[in-house]
Amino acid sequence: MNSINIEKLKEIILENLENRTIEIKRVFHGRGNFYSDFEYLVVDSINDILMATFFEEVDVDTQKEIIKILDEVYATKGFKTLIIQRRYKKDNLYEIVRGKISENAVAYENGLKYALNFSNQNIGIFPDMKNGRSFIKEISKDKKVLNLFSYTCAFSVCAISGGALKVVNVDMAKNALTTGRTNHHLNNLEAKKVKFLPYDILKSWNRIKKEGPYDIIVIDPPSFQKGSFEAGKDYEKIIRRLNELAAFKCTILSCLNAPELDSDFIKNKFSERTFVLSSVTPYSCKISISNNNHERIELSSIDSIKSTLKTSIEEKYLIEFVSNMDMKNFILSDNISINKSINETTTIGKINFRDTTTNEMKSWGCITNKINNCSFHICRYEKNSKIYQYILYDKIISDEERKWIQ
Repeated sequence: MNSINIEKLKEIILENLENRTIEIKRVFHGRGNFYSDFEYLVVDSINDILMATFFEEVDVDTQKEIIKILDEVYATKGFKTLIIQRRYKKDNLYEIVRGKISENAVAYENGLKYALNFSNQNIGIFPDMKNGRSFIKEISKDKKVLNLFSYTCAFSVCAISGGALKVVNVDMAKNALTTGRTNHHLNNLEAKKVKFLPYDILKSWNRIKKEGPYDIIVIDPPSFQKGSFEAGKDYEKIIRRLNELAAFKCTILSCLNAPELDSDFIKNKFSERTFVLSSVTPYSCKISISNNNHERIELSSIDSIKSTLKTSIEEKYLIEFVSNMDMKNFILSDNISINKSINETTTIGKINFRDTTTNEMKSWGCITNKINNCSFHICRYEKNSKIYQYILYDKIISDEERKWIQ
């Protein structure tokens, strides 16, 4: 973190206001864990409005000093309105220091418009996510987009304006979704391409999944939403569901609005959901698969980690040994429940091995999953206190597809 004084604060704000336009812009971001002396403060430029938000109560003298330098910036840069928001208060959040607020105020960004409401704690758009919105607009052409914790659907506006085929917005706040509809109308965007689902995300996976799979998934949750979401304990619940929602080559924009957590928090949550390829040497064997429909498929020998397995009916399979795979991390179909320990994982199908050297039969517990029309079996087998784990794919897939599934 950097330590700065009040004059340096003014200097940073003025520097970020050089060549100011009417576009919304975050000109000071203390909440980003970058400035130790002003972690409680953010300052935004919104059209002709200069707005400062205090997230914590500070002593009266410090607050007066900050408002004084903001008043100087207001005059120097030609703003028409100066607003102070005190987020730590329960009511009377806003103080209009100079000027007035238009009833139909809008924010402008990259040629798009967003409705503003200065009577709410959040005004309708988050300026610090400008780069994220630009990114989504750039990559959305001909894509299906899922916008989780959509709020007023700014990401959806960007995606549709960027040529998205479809956007599904999910947020439990119906009023925010209503503003989201307004934002699409403000920009003359096709409403038939957009869905607004007023769901509690963590309790509505089936309904969200029905609209997929999605080429782009935006995860932009609040740091805390009473009765719905708490980043520290709930973020991983979303990550664990992504394989059910994502299309092949899906792009995920994962955001974090929790000043007490840093970007490593998200990186670590994603890395916990991966498993590592192992250089285990397979042995020659015969394999039969019996699934829930009691179908049996005979497979021939395994030559290497990436070897192709041919059946008598010329079907092809791919087998790959893996390590560091925790079975409890896998989400199964909704009609399947697991309430046992890792070593007692419910067997949905069973893969039987016959070692061609010893003629010994071996049964492996198996979880079957399906992504993009590729079924695969996640399996484990324990012998002599050593655990073997592998994935068996029901068809030959490219290395790119295989890595994506992993």
